Amino acid sequence: MKISNICICLVLICFAVIACGCTSNDSGSTNGVNDSSGSSTSSSSVSSSNDEPSASTSPSPSIKPRVLVIVDYWGKWSGTISSESGTRSIEGSGKKSFDLGNISGGVAANVQKKDGGSDTLAIFITKDGNIVASQKTSAGYGVVQVSA
Repeated sequence: MKISNICICLVLICFAVIACGCTSNDSGSTNGVNDSSGSSTSSSSVSSSNDEPSASTSPSPSIKPRVLVIVDYWGKWSGTISSESGTRSIEGSGKKSFDLGNISGGVAANVQKKDGGSDTLAIFITKDGNIVASQKTSAGYGVVQVSA
């Protein structure tokens, strides 16, 4: 009787841990550009909620900020991201974040909807979690360009 009670408690604890999301998939990657939806993850994460961080003052020049480019559109999209490390093509659907790492130079993103939908395509550039630039469009096959 006692063993079955212990087993039940262990199963309940396991379910509680899983339900709370107490697991981490952090690989500690800090170099290069990492697509948060691919096999490579980064130590920064972006919430999938609609809350946007507020803009703030930039850090001192000696500290390179962590830069993310976030693309949010329910349908398919494609485009490019340019930074001090070069230009790369991106594509996907839904909300995706691209971790550019700790960089000090400028960043530009150009993304186009791949359909004629009227939902909003938005791009955000964040530095250390604060939005420093954003643009959006609702036009079918619309293009959004943003730089910071």
